[in-house]
Formats: sequence, structure tokens, C-alpha cells
Amino acid sequence: MPKYVIPVTYMMYSKYTIDAPTLVDALDKVQGLPLPEDAVYLDESVNIIEEDVMESNDLSDDDCRVLSDWLAEDYRQRND
Repeated sequence: MPKYVIPVTYMMYSKYTIDAPTLVDALDKVQGLPLPEDAVYLDESVNIIEEDVMESNDLSDDDCRVLSDWLAEDYRQRND
């Protein structure tokens, strides 16, 4: 059975409380901090990017069409 690498992105939500002299300093500090333990996954935020899947696999032309069709149908279902 073939194996496929399917890169995904998803979103999480949380808040940081940052001590800083200015807003810009607070924004700078938050960059690169680890995800807080109370972070929650945002439902239905999983995203599959066609180019990422294609770059991560050696797909045939038929597989590329299947991927495009699947992503288009997934998009339609999420946005109806």
C-alpha cells in the first residue's frame, strides 16, 4: 500500500499576558514564545495546501487531478 505525506496547518487560540513598556515591545516579545498550555484547537481549521502535498510526494498526473478535485470539493463543503 502506498504512503503519502500530507502536510497540514491548523489554528490554535490562546492569550499571553506580556509585561512590556509599549505595545510594540509586547508584540515583539510574544513572537517565538511557546504555545501556552491552555491553547485550544479551532474547530475545522485544518488546511491542506495543494502545492505542499505535491512537493511532499511524487504524484502522477492522475493523482494531481484527484488532489485538485478533492480539495475543491472539500472547500465547497466547508463553505456551503
